[in-house]
Amino acid sequence: MQQGEEVLAEKNANLMERLKAIGGQLILTGRRVIFEPASIDPDTGTIIIPMEEIREAKRVNTLGLIPNGLELELNSGRKYRFAVEKRKEVFELLQEQEGKRDKEEI
Repeated sequence: MQQGEEVLAEKNANLMERLKAIGGQLILTGRRVIFEPASIDPDTGTIIIPMEEIREAKRVNTLGLIPNGLELELNSGRKYRFAVEKRKEVFELLQEQEGKRDKEEI
């Protein structure tokens, strides 16, 4: 973590990439969303997303059925999909951080 950075949530999660799910931890701080894979994957390392790069966060269903998905769309258009435990809690924390950013921009 960076100096002065506080962990708001740390949840078990899967990064959903094409037809595979990569297990790990989704860490939410006031500044970043971090995905740390549980094992070394040749295609996926740690993913670090600064809060200001997130255009939209939305709840989605994994496999079209299971209400545990979270999609982050970045300003670049890139999308990350996660299956995350306690999705509601993580989503609400993301919304809070977005609200804080909006106030700072005024």
